[in-house]
Amino acid sequence: MDYHSVNYPNSKNYKIYYPINNNSSVIKSLKSGRIWEKKLLKYFDEYIEENTNTIDIGSYIGSHSLYMSSLCNKVYAFDPQKFVGECFRKTLEENNLQDKIIFNNIGIWESEKKVMFGTNNDGDASLSCCRKKATFKNNYNILVKKLDDFNLNNISLIKIDAEGAGIEILRGADNLIDVL
Repeated sequence: MDYHSVNYPNSKNYKIYYPINNNSSVIKSLKSGRIWEKKLLKYFDEYIEENTNTIDIGSYIGSHSLYMSSLCNKVYAFDPQKFVGECFRKTLEENNLQDKIIFNNIGIWESEKKVMFGTNNDGDASLSCCRKKATFKNNYNILVKKLDDFNLNNISLIKIDAEGAGIEILRGADNLIDVL
């Protein structure tokens, strides 16, 4: 595990931890001092309402969650990758954000069950049923749950980056979406 710092506009400087020996675009961007998917920040600014909560599904190392946390009460972040989850927890600890960003090291799906998951710890990961890529270095069973199982409320934005599983994730969020 290693880290680099990133300074978001109108926010503070954060240390972000990530898996070493990694060629992901997210981490390359971080190492070069750039903000990953900077264009999304303007959408977060526009759609995240003050005194609300947000959801970050497919949070990976937390780069979007960190910025979102400067705009809202709480961020509920979800990512099933084991080692990446350890990196994200370290980021939260080092930045004293454990109460602001609630990290859930679990997958989100349309129902609760155990499924085979594959990852290279580089942001390229998927459930076996959604695989675009034939092989991953790390394959293991994970528990997936419905977003509705978490009884979240006062949500102004849901960000989903789940490698093609967006529709299934939304199917498991009927109650939450009805409230929105």
